[in-house]
Amino acid sequence: MDDFAELANGALYWPSDPTMLTAQLARQDALARFNALAPSDPARAVQLPQLCAAAGPGCTLSSPVHANWGLAHVTLGARVRAGAGLMLVDDGPITIGADTVLDVNVTLATGGHPVWPALREAGWVHNQAITIGARCVIGAGVTVMPGVTVGDSVWVAPGSVVTHDLPSGCVVGGRPSRDWNKGEMNMDDVLRNGDLYVPSDPALMAEQLKWQDLQARYNQTLPSEQARRSEMLTTMFGAIGPDCYIEAPMHANWGGHHAFFGRQIYANYGLTMVDDGPIYVGDYTMIGPNVVLATAGHPVDPSLRERGYQYNMPVRIGRNCWLGAGVIVLPGVTIGDNVVVGAGSVVTRDLPDNVVAVGDPCKVLRPVNAHDREYYFKDRKIDWAAIPHQD
Repeated sequence: MDDFAELANGALYWPSDPTMLTAQLARQDALARFNALAPSDPARAVQLPQLCAAAGPGCTLSSPVHANWGLAHVTLGARVRAGAGLMLVDDGPITIGADTVLDVNVTLATGGHPVWPALREAGWVHNQAITIGARCVIGAGVTVMPGVTVGDSVWVAPGSVVTHDLPSGCVVGGRPSRDWNKGEMNMDDVLRNGDLYVPSDPALMAEQLKWQDLQARYNQTLPSEQARRSEMLTTMFGAIGPDCYIEAPMHANWGGHHAFFGRQIYANYGLTMVDDGPIYVGDYTMIGPNVVLATAGHPVDPSLRERGYQYNMPVRIGRNCWLGAGVIVLPGVTIGDNVVVGAGSVVTRDLPDNVVAVGDPCKVLRPVNAHDREYYFKDRKIDWAAIPHQD
C-alpha cells in the first residue's frame, strides 16, 4: 500500500498528509494517461497491470476509469471486464475476482468518514476493504459500500446499493440491496422502485406473458358480454372499483396487472397502459380514445439502452378527471383532481387540481371556474333543472 499502512488497516487517518498526497497525485497522473489512450491501443494492456496492485490476463477496463489512487490498491483476477465510468474509491484495497463483469458507472467505495462531526471537520477518514468474488455480474450504477464482501457468482441488479456482505450464488437488488431468492424482494419491488432493470429477464417475461394472455382474451369478448368483461377486469387489474367500463381493445404491457382504478371509470377504445410500473386512476375519471399512460422510460445514455435497461415511474390520475382523445401521460406524472386535459396533449409534468390544461408539452390554460358551471360547450348553457341529483 505504497508504505502507507494506515490506508489498509481500517484505522482513522488524515489523508491530507503531504507525502501521501504526492504519491497519490503521481498515481492519478498515470491513470489519466491510461484514460487518454484509444480503446484499440495495445498500450492499454501493457499499462493496466502496471497501474494495479496486480492484474490477471485478459482484463479490460473501458475509459474513463476513475480511482482515487489510480488503481494502485486494486487487484484484478483474470478476464475482469468493466464498462465506462468505473469509480473506484481505492484508498483502501479492492479485490475483484476472475471473470467478473462490471457494467457502466459502477462505484466501489472503500473510504468512509466518521459520524462524529468534529472528526469530519478535521478531515479524518477510514478505509475498509472491498472484495468482489469471481464470476459476478455487477449491474449499471451499482454502489458497493466500504467493508463489503461479495461472494462468487453473485448478480447485482442495476442501481443497487450494496451495504452488507452477499453470499455466493445470490441474486440481489434494491437500495439497500436485498436477496430476491430469499423472498426479500419480489418482482413488484423490481418494477416499482424506480431502479434500472432489464425487462427481458426470463422470470419477468414469463409472468408478464400470463397477464398479456388474459388481456388478449378480454379483447376478444363481445360488447354484449358485460358481466364477463367486469369479471375479467377484476382478475386482470391490480385493483378496480365497481361500475368501470373499458372498451376493447385495450393494450397494456402487463395486461392491467399494475393498474389501480377507482369506481365508475370509463375508458374509450384503444387505451394503452405501459403498466410496467403502477398506474393509479381516481373515481369518475373519463379517458378518451387512444390515450397513453406510460410508466416506463429508458436512459438517455445510449450504452444502457443498447443493453436493454429500463426504469418505471408511477403515473397518478386524480378523481373526476377527463383526458381527451390522444392524450399521452409520461412517466412519473401526477394529475390532480377535477382536471381536464385537452385532446392530443403530452403531459410531461404534474398538473394541479381544478385546471384545464392543453398542449405539447401540456401547460395549464386556466382554472376550472364559474363559466364552466354555466356553459358546457361554447355558448350552450347547462340546464341544471333538467339534471337530477345535483347539489
